[in-house]
Amino acid sequence: MGDALFSVHGVVFNYDRHTAIDDITFTVNPGEFMGIIGPNGAGKSTVIRLLAGFLKPNKGFVAFSGKNLDKYEKRELAQNIATLPQATETPFSFTVEEFILMGRYPYAQKNWLYEKKEEEFVEYIIDTMEISHLRGRTIDTLSEGERQKVFLSQCLAQDPKALLLDEPVSHLDIRHQMQTFDVLEKLHSEGLTIIMVLHDLNLAAEFCSRLMLISKGRINADGDPKTVLTFQNIEEAYDTVVIVKENPLSGKPFVVPVSRKYLGK
Repeated sequence: MGDALFSVHGVVFNYDRHTAIDDITFTVNPGEFMGIIGPNGAGKSTVIRLLAGFLKPNKGFVAFSGKNLDKYEKRELAQNIATLPQATETPFSFTVEEFILMGRYPYAQKNWLYEKKEEEFVEYIIDTMEISHLRGRTIDTLSEGERQKVFLSQCLAQDPKALLLDEPVSHLDIRHQMQTFDVLEKLHSEGLTIIMVLHDLNLAAEFCSRLMLISKGRINADGDPKTVLTFQNIEEAYDTVVIVKENPLSGKPFVVPVSRKYLGK
């Protein structure tokens, strides 16, 4: 397994009789910023859940730091991997500060008492995320952008080595999308490994150093954005005609879908 942070080998995963992931193998090295892209139903979210240890493969294995995920205690796994799923709901009206403190549960004593150092770490996260003005607010009073920032803060409170995100900006306007990616870029520059599912191919191209294109549970392409986001790869995976241009500011690929009305269909 070498020095890889994540090792995925020969993984097959089925939902009942449906094969969601069909024999995939890849590794993720420490410090990578990786985007998982592909059409709806391709298996992207399933990959995230397998990496998080929420699902167990029917075949193959997933390892973290050279150790199979099923060999980790839940507390130890939570100290290493933080996951922000698509659904971010909380059934109770916790304050922002209380909610973020829950991210320290892997380090709490057995009676759920927190030491002063845990509270100090939460204070550091709140300052880093620039949400001090929200600390006394309850979660149910926040805007969508504020909520996303708070849920991300709870993940960071776990002090993980790897952060897994499933469509973290899909419900945000472009301002809040950029704010979220600014934070993620800063965290990545500090050494955090980030793996995320994205639907927006242009955001994926701009911010991820590596992309993995999945279709029908298999890996179609894996590499840097220019290697993966070719019109051939995209059209094969999405069954949609596209034009791929170059962003004049960043030099990254920029994908434009082509309407059927221009194709004479």
